[in-house]
Amino acid sequence: MSETVQTAIFEMLKRMQADLADVRGRVTKLEPLVADMAEFKARVGKLEDHASRQPRNEAGVLVMMRGTAGLFDERVSRLEADVAALKSERLMVRVAHAAG
Repeated sequence: MSETVQTAIFEMLKRMQADLADVRGRVTKLEPLVADMAEFKARVGKLEDHASRQPRNEAGVLVMMRGTAGLFDERVSRLEADVAALKSERLMVRVAHAAG
């Protein structure tokens, strides 16, 4: 019976060795995927960081746009006032020539 026990133990050890080799093979195949996963997680982290900063950036852009629009409106108003003054001056010159 001791021979049978030794044979059984030997067979179990052979199966364990084969299972370990199989696990090592699978781990070797998974290692590039794990590296790719780490890179993927890093990229997702960057995207999340960018997305969290985006509303703040958009608010800054809106403030700049409003300021620029305000300056543009002010310049257009001045230009309109200058055009109105020139038209008034031109009208006065015509009236003066017609009267003179």
